[in-house]
Amino acid sequence: MDNMARKNFLANYENFMTSKFIDAKTEKYIDFRQVIRERVEQLERAVINNEPYSPFILHA
Repeated sequence: MDNMARKNFLANYENFMTSKFIDAKTEKYIDFRQVIRERVEQLERAVINNEPYSPFILHA
C-alpha cells in the first residue's frame, strides 16, 4: 500500500470508527470505539467473574 492509499484508508477508518449511530438495543447514540470498549470490558467481567457475555450485533 503506498503512502497516499494508506492516508486514505486511515482517514476513512477514523471516520467510520467515530461516526455515531443509534444502538438498536439501547436506542442511544454510540460509535464503534465505544462499542469495542464496552465489549472488551464486558468480556473481561465475563472471564474474571464468570458473568454472561453477549456480543454486539449490528442491525443494518
